[in-house]
Amino acid sequence: MKDEEKSKEELIRELQTLRKQLNSLNFKNKEIQNDNKVEEFELKKYEQFIQQLEEIAYLIDKEGNLVFLNPAFEKLSGYKKEDFIGKSFAPLFDDNNLKIAQEALEKTLSGEKSECELIFKGTDVIVHYINQPFLNEEGEIIGLIGLGRNITKEKLAEKALLESEKKFRNLAENIEDVFWLREAGPQGKMVYVNPAYEKVWGRSRESLLENRHSFMDSIYKEDLEKVIEEYKKTTKTGKFDLEYRIVKSDGDIRWIHARSFPIFDLDGNFFRTSGVAIDITERKNFETELKNAKKEAENASHAKSIFLANISHELRTPLNGILGFSELLKVKNTFSEKEKLWIDNIYKSGEHLLSLINDILDLSKIEAGKIDFHESSFYIKDELKSIIEMFRFNSKLKDIEFDLYFDPEIKHKIITDPRRLRQVILNLLSNAIKFTPKGKVEFSIQKKSKEKYLFSVKDTGVGISEENIKKLFIPFEQFGNIDQKIHGTGLGLVISQKVVNFMGGEIKVESKLNEGTKFWFELNFPIEMEDINPVQETILREIVSGSKEKILVVDDEPINSFILKEILEQMNFLVYIAENGEDGLKKLKEIKPDLIILDLMMPVMSGFEFMLELNNLGDEFQSNIIVSSADVQEETKLKSLELGAIDFIEKPINSSLLKEKVLYFLKN
Repeated sequence: MKDEEKSKEELIRELQTLRKQLNSLNFKNKEIQNDNKVEEFELKKYEQFIQQLEEIAYLIDKEGNLVFLNPAFEKLSGYKKEDFIGKSFAPLFDDNNLKIAQEALEKTLSGEKSECELIFKGTDVIVHYINQPFLNEEGEIIGLIGLGRNITKEKLAEKALLESEKKFRNLAENIEDVFWLREAGPQGKMVYVNPAYEKVWGRSRESLLENRHSFMDSIYKEDLEKVIEEYKKTTKTGKFDLEYRIVKSDGDIRWIHARSFPIFDLDGNFFRTSGVAIDITERKNFETELKNAKKEAENASHAKSIFLANISHELRTPLNGILGFSELLKVKNTFSEKEKLWIDNIYKSGEHLLSLINDILDLSKIEAGKIDFHESSFYIKDELKSIIEMFRFNSKLKDIEFDLYFDPEIKHKIITDPRRLRQVILNLLSNAIKFTPKGKVEFSIQKKSKEKYLFSVKDTGVGISEENIKKLFIPFEQFGNIDQKIHGTGLGLVISQKVVNFMGGEIKVESKLNEGTKFWFELNFPIEMEDINPVQETILREIVSGSKEKILVVDDEPINSFILKEILEQMNFLVYIAENGEDGLKKLKEIKPDLIILDLMMPVMSGFEFMLELNNLGDEFQSNIIVSSADVQEETKLKSLELGAIDFIEKPINSSLLKEKVLYFLKN
């Protein structure tokens, strides 16, 4: 009985043990099931990730058959993956690409990682593959697994970059100028320098690539400091623009113009400097030659000016005697008609020579760019009245008509140089009268707009051939009937054209041989709106004699003094003579003259020195001074006025002008 009870208890314990073991097995089974679910979830997650990859994911067995392909395969290759699963990848590639693929497969199956770039047959798609050995649970290689990324755009960009670099190198390596690239910053290395460096500097490229500062070893000693200063700025800004000299190994000195520019990356950061160095030695030599030539030309021009001024002075001095005495003789009534004709011819010859001297001096000044031009405001009609009256008189003497048209719309003062305008009109009208044996001469002034005026001179004279029209504005050229006696320098038209050009216009001409000629030009003049000119006549003041004012003539030439004394004494003035400035100061203190007529170039004391001394005397000795000189340079006139002269009369002296000025200054 006891044995039976014991057996039951043991059986119960065994059953309990079995139940526990069964429960444990059930729990483990559930754990396994849960683990399987987790693994299944992870696998699905990885599978989903692989299916969504833009890269091709693939699995290949040892025989080269495709075991797995994700959807990216179809997108990149254009093939259906169903057509290749379980089959060889060989049909996907041409022979060249297939060979590369098989080499990569063999390398990977041998246990090594491999990479390759392949193009699918029939496409331009370039794919970069990375392959890894695929192992089973025992660690045996049973195939390969890999990813393929589309690198077509990168390859195209790389190709374009290579082509661009090739073009750049072809250009850089064949230009004569030095081109270089350097990294930014104080320690930036030299990245590239073209072969021209060796030719220009006479040093190897390698030396510069090894030491970016080595180019400075050749810089001319006097230029080195400024180059270093500019170079320091370049490391911060990348900008450099400087001319300097270098000395080559053979001692040859070359001029260099170096410039550099900053290069920025895509983020706008300064990361490189590019530069060009040009050999400008030839240009510098040319500039030096040009400067020397300019200096020589200026010296020659200065020498020419001095020569012309001197020769002018030397010619004007005797001319003053010729014209002065001729004019004095002309007013005498004791000569026969024949003798009067001789005197008149002497006077006209002197005037012709004076005209030649004046024209040559004027042309010389204009060609040197030193044209005398002094603007003032005036009425055109008043300014030209005396000229018009003179040519009316001359035309009557030749029995030809003289017609004048003056636009009634011209009512305001214009602003320009009246002397230069008179000079041009005088020349054109003089030529018209001269070359018109019969018929008429027409002179017109029209207002074309608010500030534009048209001047025209037309005649029915001998005319000019088409061939000669081309030579009209050439110095010393004259045209007309060969039987005509023509007097003049041949410079009038040349000077007039240059004056009109300076004023902003151009003299134009139309002519037919034996029918006549027309000259015209247009000029713009500023006008004064405040004062409108009424129709008026210029009244010439009569020269009234009978005064007893004292006039002191200071001149070292007895002939000049004698002529002035004769002219002024005819006007009943008291005339005193001094032979130089020192003598003039003594006479001035003695007589206290009402007016002084002063020469400039005199021994002992010049006219300039005389005026300086006079300025230091008291008010009781002050007197109006008219300078009369054969030195007619503009600077001489200006200096005379600056020192106190009230006017300047050129020698040879025009007696009418002298009388008018003397009376004016004595009465005012």
